[in-house]
Amino acid sequence: MVTASHAGFLKSGLKVDSVIRLDKIATVLKDLMVGELGELDDGLQAEVNVKFAKLFRI
Repeated sequence: MVTASHAGFLKSGLKVDSVIRLDKIATVLKDLMVGELGELDDGLQAEVNVKFAKLFRI
C-alpha cells in the first residue's frame, strides 16, 4: 500500500492512498489509456520487483 505518509508519495502523482495489486494484472489496450495514475519512486519500484519475482519464482 502506498500511503500519503510514504516518503515518495508526493512525487508519485497519486492523489489518494493506493494499493499495488500484483495478483490483478491486466492487459489494457493502449487506445483505452487516458493518462498515468502515478509513478513509483526507485525504492518502491525495487520493492515491487522483489515481490513480483517471488510471486513468479524468478
